[in-house]
Amino acid sequence: MTVTERVAPARPGRRLPALALTGALVLALMLAVTLLGGCFRDPQKMLRIGTNVWIGSEPLYLARELGQLDPKAVRLVEYPSASEVLRAYRNQAIDGMVISLDELLGLAVDGLQPRVVLVADISHGADVVVGRAGMRSMTDLRGRPLAVEGGAVGALVLSRALDLAGMHAGEVEVAHLDSNEQPDAFEQGRVDGAVTFDPYRTRLLAAGATTLFDSSLIPGEIVDLVAIRTDAG
Repeated sequence: MTVTERVAPARPGRRLPALALTGALVLALMLAVTLLGGCFRDPQKMLRIGTNVWIGSEPLYLARELGQLDPKAVRLVEYPSASEVLRAYRNQAIDGMVISLDELLGLAVDGLQPRVVLVADISHGADVVVGRAGMRSMTDLRGRPLAVEGGAVGALVLSRALDLAGMHAGEVEVAHLDSNEQPDAFEQGRVDGAVTFDPYRTRLLAAGATTLFDSSLIPGEIVDLVAIRTDAG
């Protein structure tokens, strides 16, 4: 499934665009439920899956709402940022998570052995770099403070955006902020740009930001997965 914007129905309380349920999403939903259910050997053991606000997580919540995901078997735990999901996994507060491929590789290098059970989505324009009104390209961010969630996929997005612009990391002033903290920092003038995604992108654009880069320029490079701890089941 390729994600240009958010293509899953929003859960109640989510400020996401109203969009149609596609055949690809239905297939992903069915696969997610089947694969998660197959992770269990002990029917009494609940599998805790960490998510943040992102399209790749939505099929799991939709499955729960449709009664296809047994709440006694799988508990979905939502965190405000991807960094908090990673911290929860490292601290064994959760058994699995929706995670980007680059984040998963970092866990694997540290010997945490996450096991991929589903490719949830491929970002095609949903991850962006935004800057102040009047900025036209990444070069306008030279010497400016830019909010990035450093331990998550934002670091990869920034690296590729700078690379394609012929820039290097030292040319921007990186402010390490989780995705949910970025809109406030932008509105308060503490940063002049952010590496972000919806729903935070929508708020930033409403505050006057403009898009300088998006993941459609690096097709196939940002992949989100559902991964489970090897010893979880």
